[in-house]
Amino acid sequence: MRTLTAAVAGILLAQAVPLSPLAAQEVTLPLARYDELRALAEPEPEPEPEPPALVAFEEAALTISVGETSARITQNLTVALYGDDWHRAALGKAGTFIDADLGGAEGRLNGGSIEIRGAGRHRIRLDSVVPVELDETTTRPTWRLKLGLPAAAMVHGVIEAPPGVEDVEAEGAIVTEANGRWSFVARPGGEIALSLRGTAAIPERAGLPLRFEASSASLLEVARSRRRCRAWLEIRVAQGSLERVEAAVPEGYEVLAVDGAIAGWDVEDDRLIVTPLAAVTDSLDLDIQLVAAEATEFASPLLLPEGAATTRAATRVLLSGDGLLDLVDTGDGRQPDSRRRAELPAPLRSGEGLTLVLPAGGSPPRWQVSWSESTEVLAAQIDRLLIDAVVGEAGETAYQLWAEVRNRGAARLTFELPAAAEMIAGSRDGHRLVPGRDGNAWTVPLAVHGERQVIYLASVVPLDMPSEEGRFELPLPGLSAPASRLEVRVALPGERRYELTERGRRGVVGEPPATPNAGKAGRLAKALGGAANGSAGAAAELFPRPPGFSLIEASWSALSTNPTALEIRVSKDSDKRGWF
Repeated sequence: MRTLTAAVAGILLAQAVPLSPLAAQEVTLPLARYDELRALAEPEPEPEPEPPALVAFEEAALTISVGETSARITQNLTVALYGDDWHRAALGKAGTFIDADLGGAEGRLNGGSIEIRGAGRHRIRLDSVVPVELDETTTRPTWRLKLGLPAAAMVHGVIEAPPGVEDVEAEGAIVTEANGRWSFVARPGGEIALSLRGTAAIPERAGLPLRFEASSASLLEVARSRRRCRAWLEIRVAQGSLERVEAAVPEGYEVLAVDGAIAGWDVEDDRLIVTPLAAVTDSLDLDIQLVAAEATEFASPLLLPEGAATTRAATRVLLSGDGLLDLVDTGDGRQPDSRRRAELPAPLRSGEGLTLVLPAGGSPPRWQVSWSESTEVLAAQIDRLLIDAVVGEAGETAYQLWAEVRNRGAARLTFELPAAAEMIAGSRDGHRLVPGRDGNAWTVPLAVHGERQVIYLASVVPLDMPSEEGRFELPLPGLSAPASRLEVRVALPGERRYELTERGRRGVVGEPPATPNAGKAGRLAKALGGAANGSAGAAAELFPRPPGFSLIEASWSALSTNPTALEIRVSKDSDKRGWF
């Protein structure tokens, strides 16, 4: 036993028995109890918390000095490092780095990141250069640049503009101006796009002869009793000033309304005359509505401004009602590529109907419509037919197709394939079915409603490839209803060179159409296995391209029930053209 001092004993004893302040007593405790109380009185200190990040950008202060062709970016970064190990942190996309001061830390730049070590807080300076684009087509000279920012807790800076700049606009940042000096605050880790505009050059350019370009787009809706057209005009003035816009009204049409920044419009001698609010020196957008009486054969209506240096046109025609729309003559129209399609008004980029673009001065396509009272072929129409094939060396081809169908009363749809084709699987809207056969035609029953339905067929077709060179034809099915748009994707064995005979059919093939009840059906192998087991569903994916195979894609509009085969020219691989 150990004896405690009188003071400590008094404190412990006071917890149990009240004592007189004048009384002094001794209390004895077992050693184990003493050690326990001592541990409670002197707990171990809590460990230091781990830092939230081993390297952190606390602040990024930027100076952007804009020149005629490039801008110098100076970044002053406050960086906190924990520990003495090497750390790597991503930097913003600030162009090409030309100088750096790591503020006493050890490190190096590696592409778009920095590798650094040295515990503590450091002030780092990085200098880089980004290109600047000068847009001389606008009425005011405009300098543009883009810059990626570091992921610092706070990102701010100043913009040093060249002489003559009157205002600065930014996407991804807030810009303020005071006494001719611009400053900004931006989101950490984001990107900013700066536009610096100089003194307006309108008086000088306005004195030059008028020169402008135009884009014209029309959406025609054909109904039984009338044709209604909505047209868009975009006019871009390169020099001079445009006082008014004149365009011939398409034959048979009447102008109902014109919207845009205009003072008024009128029609004189079948010519539409639009007066802007002020003389146009940059651009003008017009939205025009027209109407015409019913017709069974007609051309796509186009509004082409008179006096334009060039006019690019686009048109889409769609049918409203139980009829069949047939493309009689494509004229100079062709399907737009992805870049051209992105430039079109939203109603022409997607949805029903066929969109065609025309070059400057090109002749418009012509159409023919037949209503249900006058023909029996109008009950169904295929908006899109997608064919996917893999051609094997052994003379057999895996062949699958999707058809997006609109039906207004037809009981069935037939697909005519080569005589020796072997049907493997079939479905409608993801529900398994067994196509009927009548000679070379495979018959699929249709749901009788006006909504879209998707037919899927998978088969094996005997096709022979040329041994070394020649021509290979991929047969396309004959149809009981016309197909508006055809897309074909075919994978061919390697060690040969392939080229489409009809280059006008070149195009990009989209993904297969989604079916409402297809579930999680996988590739064709899974679909074939599911068909063998009696399960529903259809393949939802294109064939994977086998290693070493070449891929050919084609896309075109036809509005035909009997599309011609896709012809491919085959040559030896050694015949490939070199660089020279």
